[in-house]
Amino acid sequence: MIGKLWVGLFALGVVSASSRADACVTFYEDVNYGGASMSAGEGSQAWVGDDWKDRISSWLLDPECGVQVFEGANFAGATQTYWDDTPLLGEWNDKISSFVCECP
Repeated sequence: MIGKLWVGLFALGVVSASSRADACVTFYEDVNYGGASMSAGEGSQAWVGDDWKDRISSWLLDPECGVQVFEGANFAGATQTYWDDTPLLGEWNDKISSFVCECP
């Protein structure tokens, strides 16, 4: 697992208390950063919730950060780590159920 983590809890389907400027990652429901969005600070989310499970199609990352995504809840199943903004997830489109975001 990536470095030190804190569990980030936020209202599902609503942008978190962190603004986009303070976010480690902002997920979008559509490709090219379109549709509804959800921002999260540095840390982990063991379950993105029913509203966001298998819904994420793109994201914007803070330039200093990386995100590790998991197919299953509680960091289970297939995993992939990204270090850049991703406008189109390809094989990961609508498959993410948990994640870890870390900024060095």
